[in-house]
Amino acid sequence: MLAWLYSLGMNKKFFTKFSVKDKAIKQELVRAHGMIVLLSIALAAQLSVTAAIDTDYDQTVALIVGLLLTVVALISTSVVVAILRGKK
Repeated sequence: MLAWLYSLGMNKKFFTKFSVKDKAIKQELVRAHGMIVLLSIALAAQLSVTAAIDTDYDQTVALIVGLLLTVVALISTSVVVAILRGKK
């Protein structure tokens, strides 16, 4: 069932470098990932405050969602930094 997933490692076309040469596309990509960072941080903060105040929220689920949103924010931040460092 998962044989196709293991075969992806052998296929070189999935691991080619992503190269964007247009300056406008790079700027839009930085803006989009910047918005993802801001939205995920804001949503994680709102969720943590709401879970702390309201007892109806499940605190375990709020913690897991907050951690996942933090991971999303870190990944998008690393994409923004990588694009800006590669800028020439």
